[in-house]
Amino acid sequence: ALMHKTSITLFSDLNTPFFILLLLPFAYLTYSNALLLWSLISFISTIIAILLLLRSYPAIWENLTMRWWALVGFLIYFPIYANFCIGQV
Repeated sequence: ALMHKTSITLFSDLNTPFFILLLLPFAYLTYSNALLLWSLISFISTIIAILLLLRSYPAIWENLTMRWWALVGFLIYFPIYANFCIGQV
């Protein structure tokens, strides 16, 4: 049996070109300003996601305690935490 030697090369950027175009304006900012803006956008997106989740389950939306637990649950979820700490894309 003949064996073919193959190699798999992963390029440094695995994002789609559309995503790169979306992030292009951040390249014109300083690192600290870009991180601050990215964190703000991420936080607003998280709040919107929580509100959409709560609106899709009316029983949770009506209970104030469950609303706070949903918020806490989102914020202690490790990928969300990592996103806010290091600005993960």
